[in-house]
Amino acid sequence: MFVTLISSLSARVRDAALEGLRPSFPGAVVLRYDLAGPGTLAAELFRPGRPPQTRMLALEHACLACTAAADAAAVLASLAGGGPEHAVLGLPPGASSVKAQRVLEARAAGEPVAVDSVALAIDPSEVEQVIASPYLLRSAGLLPEGSECIGSGEFVTAALAHADTVLGAEDGVWALLGDSGADHYRAASGRGLELLRELAPHAVVNAPGPVSGLGGFDREAAARRTAPGGVRGGGGGTTFATLELRSDRPLHPGRLHHLLQLLSRSALWTRGQVWLGGCPTLKVVVQGAGPRLRIDASGTWQDRGEAAETVLVLTGEGLDAELLQSSLAACELGDGELAAGIANIELGPFQALARR
Repeated sequence: MFVTLISSLSARVRDAALEGLRPSFPGAVVLRYDLAGPGTLAAELFRPGRPPQTRMLALEHACLACTAAADAAAVLASLAGGGPEHAVLGLPPGASSVKAQRVLEARAAGEPVAVDSVALAIDPSEVEQVIASPYLLRSAGLLPEGSECIGSGEFVTAALAHADTVLGAEDGVWALLGDSGADHYRAASGRGLELLRELAPHAVVNAPGPVSGLGGFDREAAARRTAPGGVRGGGGGTTFATLELRSDRPLHPGRLHHLLQLLSRSALWTRGQVWLGGCPTLKVVVQGAGPRLRIDASGTWQDRGEAAETVLVLTGEGLDAELLQSSLAACELGDGELAAGIANIELGPFQALARR
């Protein structure tokens, strides 16, 4: 049984995407999950010619993706023998497709169940706003207490990196505003589709409406795209563009901190790796969307067999490549600072890296 896995930030958008897929897979089993209350997940099973079935599940360690995927693995394994050839799994809004795919395939190991496509369902008119938003999914009520602290932009960029398909779907709000709302929606949707193609050049991007096609899930390629500090490029767009900044000198922590503040205001998506003075043997990775940037250590350069260097990739609108490259160069340690000892530089705002 082949599985199409769908993540989203909105139940309305996800359900619209599920409806858009119906003509492509008329005989498919559909599993849909939603947070139903504290510690509880509602699971709905739709099978052609049968009434829907609803069950309530207890959340596993506050993780929507793990709970949904583990249940789906058991359900699909029971249906796989001589049953339908295709299943569509609609994850609860805010659930990670990366975790769900891994748990589903691990729990279904040995069964004729495999993820064939991973999709993000999103309203293209809202993409730019969602990525630039500072709000956390947990604060918005999408994730339960005790879950990971993640912003909406971080969710979308991570989901796009993992997915092979984007399912554009309308959440229906603009339809309530008449002709003026429709005009605004078309303009915002056009920008959103262009941004999606720039953020995910590897994916098949579908506009709202009938689904024109799905990509194929490539596990190795998805793992490379979702690896911390990945520096893949963009889709060569016009309104939105992707640029790469490089430096072969270690950076001063304090000056880098100021640069990252600039990037959080300038770029919609920032990712890459940093060679940082004060912890020169560590590979430091940067990843984030809009105003939220995460800095973490990802092993040592030597252990990873990589040359130490800084590579930052930015996606946004109106990015000034010359200004940003010169701003990065201003973060480099000078000859005097290097002579004083690269490992002796104070980490300042990145002091937590010293404990990694």
